[in-house]
Amino acid sequence: CNKKDATEEDILTLIRALPGSSYELEKVLASVESVNMTRAALFLHKVAMTSVRNRYDMSELCKAHFNRSIDCYLEDKDEDFKSGVFPYVKKECSGDNVSTLRDVVVHRLPELVELDSVLTAQFIGEVFVEDIDMILSLLRGIEGGRIEYEFLRAIISGALDKVDRVAAQELSANLTVDHHHVYLHSMTRFQPDEVYQYLSNNNDYRLSDALKICRDGKITDASAYLLERTGDVSGALKLMLETLDSRTTHLRSILQSSYSSLSSDLKRTGRIGPKSFGRRNEVAEKEISVMKQLLSAILDLCERNKDDHLPLDNERGPLLWFYVLDWL
Repeated sequence: CNKKDATEEDILTLIRALPGSSYELEKVLASVESVNMTRAALFLHKVAMTSVRNRYDMSELCKAHFNRSIDCYLEDKDEDFKSGVFPYVKKECSGDNVSTLRDVVVHRLPELVELDSVLTAQFIGEVFVEDIDMILSLLRGIEGGRIEYEFLRAIISGALDKVDRVAAQELSANLTVDHHHVYLHSMTRFQPDEVYQYLSNNNDYRLSDALKICRDGKITDASAYLLERTGDVSGALKLMLETLDSRTTHLRSILQSSYSSLSSDLKRTGRIGPKSFGRRNEVAEKEISVMKQLLSAILDLCERNKDDHLPLDNERGPLLWFYVLDWL
């Protein structure tokens, strides 16, 4: 291990060739771990687990080696090798080993979600689907809720369904309306631009609670969509047009400020710095993107209600289009 020209493959070849009785496993483990040979260490931790697995007085030692095996996968530099942790933990936590090793995996779940949320969800769906409440409770609050959100997103967004339809169906069946509200609340913080799309494609939420979440998060298009669902179509349109007005004013100020600043740079230096220009342009483009999304939601609302003809003196359907055209 201490030779400069020795590779980890050399060490692995040697360890695999030697009978287990010919060396002291803990000493060899210390040697390979001291030089960060994670794959050699992984092999030895697996050997150690095999030797103590079925001994009732060695369960804690077995869990310790299992925990270090997971470390070996996660500390490896190769991303494909890291992903090998998922079939490994699934195999070890199946059958008789669940009661011994499940606690280890459960407490490593945040790291597994960080590595790949979809594969983590697949693993949970295959092995721990009945413990979904406990798992979500464990993930809650980690990194401000981001880890729990990524895990739920893997299930609810349909990403897991593309990988494992059975696991996706199992997990989805065990998610409650409260879980969906946790997901929605997190989405308003981490991906607010996706809230409208989520609400328009799902019904797994309480309308009044969802509306409060979106209003608190100041998600205009989503709030308007939910207002429309309560029957307040004109209120929904008014909210979006007012927001579009304020966004237009904001965009105008961005462009005016950018123009003034760039003109000042040009007068002072005779040139415009590409970084300065790019930064200001990025801010304006982001604002324009938000406005386009909002305008798209407005047109969706008009389209959904175009045939909603009330008495002749109040033809709401056609009038919606005129309100929008007048604003434009």
